[in-house]
Amino acid sequence: MKTILSEIKNFKRLTKLVESDDKEVKVALIGDSLTNFLRSGDFVNMPDLIDDDMTIDKLLMRLSKQDVKPEIDHIFVSIGVNDKFKNKKTIPFLVDALDNIFPNAEINIIKGIVDEDYF
Repeated sequence: MKTILSEIKNFKRLTKLVESDDKEVKVALIGDSLTNFLRSGDFVNMPDLIDDDMTIDKLLMRLSKQDVKPEIDHIFVSIGVNDKFKNKKTIPFLVDALDNIFPNAEINIIKGIVDEDYF
């Protein structure tokens, strides 16, 4: 059985992404309390989009106040720890908002429901 620490190590390995044109890759991590375990100097700092109590609805509200960030190449979004995806109807709106704010980024969602049964 995998542990949460091994999953976090695998995730951190994934963030060491290399692009084919040798440019510096900009990776951002946003979302809920799971981001506390994943913080590193490798990520672009976006404090307005990180919150221990982040829900899908709260992230949508905060994204609506952001400027477009075309310089971000990869975005990792941790959601689900607090709201456990109870309001699934808002997920398509979240995807659209992420696409609008990060138009050049590959978007990766981390399903952040972490407990003893998750892994």
